[in-house]
Amino acid sequence: MNKHAGVRVPTPDPRTPLYSLLATSAVTHSYVLQSVLEEGDMWSTALPGSCDHDTVVCSLTAHLGGDLRRHLLLGTYDQTVLVYAMGPDDGSSSGDEEDDDRDGTWQLVTKLLVGAPVLSLAFEDIVGDGVKKLLVLTADGVQVFSLEPQQVAAVLTHRLHQLLQADSSCPPAAPDAADLQRATRSLNF
Repeated sequence: MNKHAGVRVPTPDPRTPLYSLLATSAVTHSYVLQSVLEEGDMWSTALPGSCDHDTVVCSLTAHLGGDLRRHLLLGTYDQTVLVYAMGPDDGSSSGDEEDDDRDGTWQLVTKLLVGAPVLSLAFEDIVGDGVKKLLVLTADGVQVFSLEPQQVAAVLTHRLHQLLQADSSCPPAAPDAADLQRATRSLNF
């Protein structure tokens, strides 16, 4: 095991599944141990800012926001959900589960203050509209977090644009401001 946090030891075969383990502590950083089943290739990354909060009670991995980056959420006893993202936010992620862990590091992207100790986290489509929402169970009840409709419209427009570019039979047409405005208007409640 590499004893230097954040230093990568590359896995020789990118087709080999990569297994990770989250190790939390009440007195120090939480760590993601990666490539735990590969003999000699395990490496660890300290999660920045995780030592500034109370005990981690629960965790969740998900692809939030449609940006194809993997996110790691830590629910803490001090009423905070720490949201980490794998790798840079430059759109270079392929969305491949295996590639995500090999190509980046965990970065703290936001903190959600929920007003009571966090007991559980889930990321589900609870109203059947095809958009998943973050559910945070606290000692006081359930809180639901969702993307802004403009974010959903922007991600949808970007993905449609990518599909059109990938299809050689369709000429690439960049979405204009009117397209985005129409999509945003249709998503407002």
